[in-house]
This record gives sequence, structure tokens and C-alpha cells, in this order.
Amino acid sequence: MRRIFISLLVLLFICAPLVAEEELDIDALFEEPAPADEGDEADAPTDAEIDLLTELVQSERLSIRGDFTFYGGYSPGFEELPNEDSGSFADTALMEMQSALSLDFQISPQMRVYQKYSMSFPDLEPEVSEFFADYTVADRYRFRLGRHNVTWGISRNFPFINLPARIPDYISGDDADSYALKATLPVGIGGVELLAYTRNGYFDDPDAPAVDEIGYGGRLDLAFPGLDIDLMSFYHRELRFRNALSLSTTLAERYELYTEGLVSLDDQTPYYSWNVGALIPLLNDRLELNAEYFHNGEEGEQELKGAQYPLFPGENLALNLSFTPATPAHTRFLLKGLYNADEQAGVVIPGIQYDGLPHLQLNLLMPCVLGNETDGYRTENPDTLDRPFSLVLMARLKGSLQKDIP
Repeated sequence: MRRIFISLLVLLFICAPLVAEEELDIDALFEEPAPADEGDEADAPTDAEIDLLTELVQSERLSIRGDFTFYGGYSPGFEELPNEDSGSFADTALMEMQSALSLDFQISPQMRVYQKYSMSFPDLEPEVSEFFADYTVADRYRFRLGRHNVTWGISRNFPFINLPARIPDYISGDDADSYALKATLPVGIGGVELLAYTRNGYFDDPDAPAVDEIGYGGRLDLAFPGLDIDLMSFYHRELRFRNALSLSTTLAERYELYTEGLVSLDDQTPYYSWNVGALIPLLNDRLELNAEYFHNGEEGEQELKGAQYPLFPGENLALNLSFTPATPAHTRFLLKGLYNADEQAGVVIPGIQYDGLPHLQLNLLMPCVLGNETDGYRTENPDTLDRPFSLVLMARLKGSLQKDIP
């Protein structure tokens, strides 16, 4: 298996020069897919703007950024669904505070260092969530070393081909902090990404990590007119060897279609997973629809770092709707639905958001978790009281401030 993986990395290195030039979280509940490329050339930067941006990026400077979020609200609900045994009413006050301080040092045109410190209520314990260095060779080859996020794949519902985020069954998601060395080599309008990746939970001795406690992967991005292709592979001795493919296209410069496939090897036995999805804007972009079908042919190793829910084996469906009416202004109606047919379990979250005031967003949500109490989404209920049905009235106060010091 290792020989196969090493051969793949060598092939990527050889082929590159030959190719032509994760508690209640409102944002996580309604994470929006990135909008399709509108192809508006009128917004393309001019040559002068590009030169100014290049000069800014390459100049020595320090950027300081603070991000602050405060949640407050009230959530009434019931401990059982209406079709279950009669349960008692349960309510709770909601409060959360989050703070992040980022320091971005552009030391030279070749070197950059980024640090991000964060903390949240009630622990209020500072944490280094990101800490990495970027190094550029010949204005072309980029290297990133340290703690940083690596995300592969397209799906916002079932991120099963985000291979570096997979966590072995014996590691807690809370403990799975990651460290990586990533090399990015340009290939035409695409590129090759080579990755060495590991986590705290893999170390027998954190002060002296062994070479075989590191995972290795690669991603080849090929961009063609009307079609984007990603080929991915990742191996770690504590995980199954996985290879993945991602295809996406945009029709009529508006409608995004995508499909992803995965092959994993467990004792040389292959297991197959795949999805197909679409992002469709309607009604002059006031209505956005994201629908996805996902077949999960794997069992075990279903946890992903940063994901709100694990992957569930079998047949899965997802539907996301976002509607912004002309009246009332600053109002958005939302619906998120996830369903696993094998467990006959799912999550339905209708909601309304209002953001007509500076920095302040008001939310009314109605999370409903369906299915057997011992399986599927009921066992992963993010509600602090483990209620299958509740109302959430939440105000979110959010602001950011950034200062650049030449």
C-alpha cells in the first residue's frame, strides 16, 4: 500500500511540469454553499489594481484583526416528540461569547507568519487555533508549515472527501488538533498540492513525534473551460487508504452541478461512496436551492474534524433553501434538512433571520431531530438538553476590526 502511495506522489511531482500552463452554532446550522461563478468580467481588477495589490502583499507589514461574537437568547422545548411518550417541558437561557485575535506578519515578499488566538464562554481559556508560516520560492512555489486548516471537497452537507479531516474511531474530535506541511505547485490555472499531516491524538510522545505518525497526501487540481477536476489521495497508518475524485461544472453561468467519489481500502477490500448535488439560484437570486444525494459505502471512521455531524452509512439526502423576499427588507427565510434512510433519522431546521441593524442579527429557529433515540441524528443532537424539538430565539452581535501597520 505504501508503495502505491509513494508512487502516486512521485507521479504528481513528475507530471506537474509536463502539464500545460465543526454547542449551538447558528452559522454552522445554516452554512451557505459558495455562490456559483457569475462570470462578470466588469468586476475584474485592472492592471493598476493588480500592481497595487501585489505591492501591498509583498511589502513588510503587520495586520491585527479582532473578531467578536456575542449570542444571547431563550429556547423552550420538549424532551420527547409529540408521537412519543408524554415528556416534560424544558427551557433554557442561551449565552455564548466568542473572541478571536489574529496577527498577520508579512516579514518579506517571501515569508509570512500568521497567528490566531481564540477563546469562548464559559471556559474563557485562550487557544491557539491557527499558527503557521508561508514561504514562497521564485514567486511561484508556496509552502505552508504549522497549525492550519486543510479542506478538500465541495459538499457542504456531507464532506466525505475532506480526507485530512477524517478521525480514527479511537480519537476524540475535541483532541484532534492538526499540524501540516503543505506545498502548492502551480499547474496552468490549476495546481498540485502535496501534504504531510498529523494530529495530537497520533503521538505516543508529543515532544518527539515519529515519522510513521505522520500522514501523507496529494491533490491535483485541473481546470478546463466549464469543468473543474480534483484528484485526491491520503494515507495514514491509523486510517484507511483513501482516494477521491471531484467534478464540478456551471451551466448557463448560474447553475452549479457537482459530483464526488471515494474509494477506501480496508485490508485490501475496497469500499465506494459517492454523491451528486446542485446549487440552483432562482427568482433573480432571491431563492437559492441546494440539494444533494450521498451514498456512504463505508462503516467506521465516520467522524470529521470540524463537522457538526458525523457521516452515516447508507443513503443520505440533504436539502437547503434560502429565500430573501423584497418585503420585509433584511429578512431571510431558511430551511435545512438532513436525512439518513437506513436509520430513518434526520434533522429539519426551519428558521428566519433579520439583519437590518448594524452588527446585530435576530434569529428564530425550530430545530427538530427525528428518529430512534439510540441511533443516527438523535445520538448527535447538538441541543444542550438533548431535546428532539425546541424553539430558539437568538440575538447575535458580531463585529470585526482590522488595522494594518506598515
